[in-house]
Amino acid sequence: MIIPRLRADLFYGYFDWWSFWRSWIILDKAIPFSWFMFPLIQFYGSFFFIFKLLNKYSIKQFILTSFFIKVTYTFLVLLLGFNLFQPILGDMVYPGYLAISRLFEFCLGMAMAKVYASNPTLLINYLTKPVTIALAIIFEILGIMGSFTFSNAIKFFGVILPFGLSLYDAFIGFGIFVIIFNVCRSLIKLSYLITIFLTWISNISYELYLTQFIGLIVIPKYFTVVVRGEPSLLTASRAILLYVLILEICIVNAFLLQQLTNSIARQVRLAMGLFTSGLK
Repeated sequence: MIIPRLRADLFYGYFDWWSFWRSWIILDKAIPFSWFMFPLIQFYGSFFFIFKLLNKYSIKQFILTSFFIKVTYTFLVLLLGFNLFQPILGDMVYPGYLAISRLFEFCLGMAMAKVYASNPTLLINYLTKPVTIALAIIFEILGIMGSFTFSNAIKFFGVILPFGLSLYDAFIGFGIFVIIFNVCRSLIKLSYLITIFLTWISNISYELYLTQFIGLIVIPKYFTVVVRGEPSLLTASRAILLYVLILEICIVNAFLLQQLTNSIARQVRLAMGLFTSGLK
């Protein structure tokens, strides 16, 4: 929260005092591209409560209920933001800073983890079914369409009804996971080196998730993608190269963060071991 305020020029002047105070009540992000930090903290705080619900109800009830709560909440907040009080919304006019707007994706992950822990084959067979893959592609298309203006400009008695934005990320979240899961399973059949690489990426995936914003900030700051008057092919080639560079920066940052956290964890375990042995 402090660093972007001191160097607002690095963040396109986006971060101001209004953003700062909204961050304290978890309604805004402190650093650009890091909107996911605040829902993450909220999910950490509510995990044990959600975990109890996961064990209390069936998987189907758990997933469908989370979807209904997420869609209802998001629709009501968007309805308020579109028609009465726009500042309640964040970037891209979406209430992404409160965890409940991402509840379905989080609960879907918890449900899959529960099934995988008890029967990995059952989950894998379900995710690789042709019917599941077809549904994922359909949901992905519907999710993308839901982000377009025409699906959020529906009016009823002069009131804007943002149906598309209420649903689109839930559909995209499910669709893209199933699609990438199946693509990766196909890729590992091609080469053992691909398997090693994907396994390594999976081991740093959480750190990659946490540090992605660094590459997304650095590259646009120092590189220009579109140059007026140049051939579109050259612009497209540069965009691809910069995207690859962003990924490389993110991977390096994720690896360094993993090494740092592992080092701290080892020192804590060592200190705790010495402490407990002293008590004995």
